[in-house]
Amino acid sequence: AQSEINTVVVSSTRPTYVKDRPSLPYYEAILVDMLSWNPVIPLSQVWIPHITLSEDTIQGYLIPKDLYLQFDYIQRWISPTLAGT
Repeated sequence: AQSEINTVVVSSTRPTYVKDRPSLPYYEAILVDMLSWNPVIPLSQVWIPHITLSEDTIQGYLIPKDLYLQFDYIQRWISPTLAGT
């Protein structure tokens, strides 16, 4: 990863995420893999609840108003199918 950074980033500048990201695929893969195993915030302990504000239908499923929702964020990060990695 360090050799990739040294090749892409000019020594007189600091790396910028927007400009340098497309040229750092190996570094990006390492970062995504690290975050999939160790999320920045402990979502396994701190759940973020949601409540629907109105009734809606999503892909044929009726979602009633005032429904309490709690998403499994950890599964999103560790599942290759859901994470897209």
